[in-house]
Amino acid sequence: MSLVTLWASFFAFAHAVDLFTALRDAGAAQFAQQIQADPSLVAIFTKPSVHTVFAPLDDAVNPNTTVFNRLLRRGNPPPGAVDTCDEQTTASNSASKRRSVDTDPFFPCVGNTCAPSWSSVSSTTPFWSSVSENSSGVELFSGLGNNVTIAQANIPYDHGRIHTLHGYLTNPESLMDTLAAKNLTSFASGIKSTNLTSVVSNPSPVGVTVFVPFNEAYNAGISPNASTSSLFTALSNHIVPNYLGLSPWLTNGTVLVTEAKTTLTVTIREGKYFINDAMIVAADLITTNGVAHVIDKVFFYSLNSS
Repeated sequence: MSLVTLWASFFAFAHAVDLFTALRDAGAAQFAQQIQADPSLVAIFTKPSVHTVFAPLDDAVNPNTTVFNRLLRRGNPPPGAVDTCDEQTTASNSASKRRSVDTDPFFPCVGNTCAPSWSSVSSTTPFWSSVSENSSGVELFSGLGNNVTIAQANIPYDHGRIHTLHGYLTNPESLMDTLAAKNLTSFASGIKSTNLTSVVSNPSPVGVTVFVPFNEAYNAGISPNASTSSLFTALSNHIVPNYLGLSPWLTNGTVLVTEAKTTLTVTIREGKYFINDAMIVAADLITTNGVAHVIDKVFFYSLNSS
C-alpha cells in the first residue's frame, strides 16, 4: 500500500461515523434496525475484532424475515459480521492462488485497488464465502449456492469498512443438509447407503470437494442393482479430499485425486467447466467443510450388479 493510499485510509477512518449511522447513510437502514433490535447482534457486530460488515440494502430486506434466527443457529455470528480475515491452509497446488481480502490488517477491502480477482473471506465461524470480480461486479458465493453482488464497496465506518449487498448471504450447511435443500436426493441416498457420510463430512482444515450428479443424471448412470462395494467405489470417484475446489481454482488442465485414488481433469471450453466429460451445471455450493458442484453425469458408471 502506498503512503498516499495509507494516509487516505487513515484520514477516512479518523472521520468515519459509527456503524449504525454508516449503515443508514449507505441505504441499509433496515439491516441496521434489525441488528439494533437484538442486543446479541449488537454485541457481535460491534466486537473490536470485527472490521468488515456486509450489509444488505433496504430493497433486499424482507420486513418479515426471520433470517437472523436462521443464521444464528448453533450460536454462530451471522453472515455480515466478519472478523479480521486469516489465511486458510489450502492444497499446495492452489496455495499460491489463495489470498485474503484483508490485504491490510485493519482496513479489509475489496476491489481492484486492494484485492486480487479471486479471494476468500473467513471469520471465526464456519461461515465464509468466495469472492469473484467479474463484469457484473464483485460477487460473493455463500451457503446453498446463494450468489450476492456487492452494490457499493469500501464504505468507511469507525472500525473498518462496510460493503453493501443486493441480498443476504447464507450460512453454509453440511453437505448432507445442502443436498437435501437442493433436492439432490439420489446422490445423498447413495452416500448414506455406502457409509461415505463421514468422508464427505470430514472437518479437514483444507476442505472437501464433492461433484454431485443431479437426480436424473445419477439415476441414468447408477444401476439400481449395483452392489454396495461397486457403488462405494463409484461415489468415491466424486469426492476429492483435502482440496477446496472453488471454481476459480479449477483452472484448465487441473488434475484432482479422488477418494478412490482415481484422477479427474478439469477442462474449460467456451466458459463452461467440465470435470472429465461431466459439465458443471451449478457451481460453488459452499458447505461447512468445503464446496460442492452439481454435474450432469456420473463419472464412472460401469458398476457390477449384486
